[in-house]
Amino acid sequence: MAERMVQILLPAEDHERALGILEEHEHDALWTHVVESRAVIDILVSTNEVEPILDELSAAFPGKDQLRAAVLRVESSIPSREEEMAAKPQGPEGDAVPKRPVFLRWLSPSPRISRDELHAQLARGAVLDDTYVLMVLLSSVVAIIGLTRGNAAIIIGAMVIAPLLAPNLALSVSTTLGKEDLFAQAMKTNVAGVSFALAFSLLAGLFIELPAELNAELASRTVIDWGDIGLALASGTAGALALISGTGMSLVGVMVAVALLPPLATLGILLASGRYTEAGGALALLATNIVCINLSSVATFLVRGVRPSKWWEAKKSVRFSRFAMIVWIVLLALVAAGLAVSKFLNSETP
Repeated sequence: MAERMVQILLPAEDHERALGILEEHEHDALWTHVVESRAVIDILVSTNEVEPILDELSAAFPGKDQLRAAVLRVESSIPSREEEMAAKPQGPEGDAVPKRPVFLRWLSPSPRISRDELHAQLARGAVLDDTYVLMVLLSSVVAIIGLTRGNAAIIIGAMVIAPLLAPNLALSVSTTLGKEDLFAQAMKTNVAGVSFALAFSLLAGLFIELPAELNAELASRTVIDWGDIGLALASGTAGALALISGTGMSLVGVMVAVALLPPLATLGILLASGRYTEAGGALALLATNIVCINLSSVATFLVRGVRPSKWWEAKKSVRFSRFAMIVWIVLLALVAAGLAVSKFLNSETP
């Protein structure tokens, strides 16, 4: 199981009380250092234990600005946390770990990083700076070249760069945790990224002469089907699971499966060429991907228990996430209704 090193900095007079809280969680400090008015405690814990320990420490020392904690990723430790727990004698009640339902005992419990680690990770992806703008433009260049050449390998390169995915995931976690500042920042970064990519694609489209019949790569991004909705929902869920498990290994697959830049670049190229009907299809595909990513990732965060620590934040986040879910569901319903109407009209056409 993944582990984290938690370094706790707090006033020296609270040192013994903090050690008592850690002992209640069956953790002994790896290293303790007290200098004058400050104390530092290092502990090694599994990923799942970070959030409850930090929550209890925050509740035990309310209003103390001197309490700080840093969470560091640990590649390996000797002995591991599992080996330490296995070496401890079991109590009279049996296993120290609560028993799971019979039908789930063949599965290992899934680790989840703490809300603070998740927030910090996604907040970095929502920063609007010159690097982000440059990545959007470079990804647009790659996507436009791949689309006009009909080269899937080049388009995959634009998918992997995927500068628009991180701000959308940041938008999802901000609605889940009720973080209005992160929500505003993620929204601003999303709007800026889409605007830059669309403007660049429109400009490039003025110099591109499209044939009467679009190549397969362009044409595939001007239509939407039920499979596209299912793909976007599944990919958004997979991306959220990869983030909260702390691995991130599945994110590259998500970037490729539910790309945002290729349909956005297709939209700009077709608008510049005056092919508005086909551009509408590209816009529908782009909107579907954005809606499904946010809807499925918010739902995944909620199901996996990503919640604020304080009750007043939790109350606000419930309203915030409920409103966001309603908005995304309504938008998805509109997309699905439009798709159903289009399918019906096409079936009626002789």
